[in-house]
Amino acid sequence: MTIWRLGVGALFLLAACGDDACVDNADCLEGERCVDALCIPDDRPDPPRCGDGVREDDEDCDDANFVSGDGCEDDCRYTCSMDSECDDGNPCNGLESCDGNRCELLSGPMDGLACSRGGDDGVCRSGICVAEGCGNGIVDDGEDCDDENAVAGDGCEADCTFSCVADVDCGDGDECTVGESCDTEAHRCVPGAPLACDDDDPCTEDLCEALSGCIHPLIDDDGDGHAPSTLGECGTDCDDDNASVFAGAEELCDDIDN
Repeated sequence: MTIWRLGVGALFLLAACGDDACVDNADCLEGERCVDALCIPDDRPDPPRCGDGVREDDEDCDDANFVSGDGCEDDCRYTCSMDSECDDGNPCNGLESCDGNRCELLSGPMDGLACSRGGDDGVCRSGICVAEGCGNGIVDDGEDCDDENAVAGDGCEADCTFSCVADVDCGDGDECTVGESCDTEAHRCVPGAPLACDDDDPCTEDLCEALSGCIHPLIDDDGDGHAPSTLGECGTDCDDDNASVFAGAEELCDDIDN
């Protein structure tokens, strides 16, 4: 058990200053400023904001996670606020709309709808614009194959092109998978394996985002930049519910051993 000792002068300072709750800087002592309803020294950095679950004035939202497309992005901005921001430019995969700051599809694939592909006339099939003869079971001019189905990844895609001719054609754009390859005989992509993200640090989460790969955010409920000591030697915060308490914190006049 750690025993904290305060000298007589420190005890007097704690008693004299009282509550450190504040509304604005005027409520704080000289050399302090009001941040998140607490008076903190001017030379102490502000606590983390985006991702702490509390919406600040300069944030659209803060859902305390960094999941893309869930309505609140990792920069604390809404995914969308109007339907036009959700239009992906593909008329064949349905109409998109903004619902609850999240992009949603209003309908499924628009099969049979006339479309344009590279300046040529086409038709919507399984969410993409294909040549008008694609899917008739005959390999027409401009087609690699035609297996008369729209099953993705079976070697002949819905647009009548091969799934792949080399490994480089099989990249799925997901940084959380590795090692995608091409079966060059069947022209079929072989899926990759999950990316290993364990950083052997018990004080961080092991997460993966499709666009950026592995991320390791600190486990830190109160947002003071220190993980809880309950996680082991990597943690230096004995009270992860109070942002002003952690090992090395400046002693504040708040009747609390910071």
